[in-house]
Amino acid sequence: MPTPSDPWSIILTSVAISTLLAAFFQFINGSLDRAAADRRHLREQALKLAVEQWQHEAKLESQGHMAFIGDKIIREHHGPPARDLHEVVFRALQFADAFSKQEVTESNLRTFLSKPKPDAPGNA
Repeated sequence: MPTPSDPWSIILTSVAISTLLAAFFQFINGSLDRAAADRRHLREQALKLAVEQWQHEAKLESQGHMAFIGDKIIREHHGPPARDLHEVVFRALQFADAFSKQEVTESNLRTFLSKPKPDAPGNA
C-alpha cells in the first residue's frame, strides 16, 4: 500500500490535479469563446440588415410615387429622405447590443436606445 510520502502517489496526484485544472480553465475559455462568437454573429446580422434597410429606403426615395390625376401622371416623393448610413448602422448595433444581453426588458431597451446618436462624419 502506497504511503503519502511515496513519490509515485505525489506524481499521480499532481498529474490528476493539473489535468482537472486544465479541463476547468478550458471549459471556461470555451464558454466565453462561444458567447463572443454568438455576439459577433448577431452584430454581423444586424449590420447586414441595416445596410439592406438603408438601401431599401434610398430606393424608395428615388422611385417616389406616381399618381394619376385625370390624363396626367404626377410623380411625387413621399416620406422622409433616406437616413444616413451611419445612423441606420448605429441604431441596428444598439439593438444587437440590447438583444445580446441575457434578459431583454423594456427598461433595458430604453436604456440602450437612449444613447446619444453619433455626429455625422466630418461634422465634428
